[in-house]
Amino acid sequence: MAKQKITVKLIENLKLKICNVFNSFLKPKTLHQFVRYAITGSIAFSTEYATFYLLYHIMELWYVWSNSIAMTVAFSISFTLNRFWSFKSQRNAFLQFIMYGTLFLINVFVSNMAMLLFTDVLGVKPLLSKLIAVGIIVCWNFSINNKVIFK
Repeated sequence: MAKQKITVKLIENLKLKICNVFNSFLKPKTLHQFVRYAITGSIAFSTEYATFYLLYHIMELWYVWSNSIAMTVAFSISFTLNRFWSFKSQRNAFLQFIMYGTLFLINVFVSNMAMLLFTDVLGVKPLLSKLIAVGIIVCWNFSINNKVIFK
């Protein structure tokens, strides 16, 4: 009986935390930020994928190098648009650049490792591996940008 009460209490606490996350996300300011973030992300992704395609498919550069260069090009676009438009941040730009740059380096590493796994181990074409890697990275970037870098 005591185990059931503890389990019920844990489930109630988990439900409450999930509701709090959704409630904070649905606030007009956060939702508006997310829409701007999605537009910025679309612009950066389009540039990144086009650069990747050009370097890998047209210039026949190794897909890991193509990915790293393409992500670097998109980095400058996304940092600028996120700082000034998506999150309208007024905090120290140098500190934000350092934090964003650190996140960028982590993202490049994760992306390249994911692409190596999907392409070399699982046999997925690099152009599709790139899309999968981007999907993985997008999952944590909004929260980190919103709660840490551009808060």
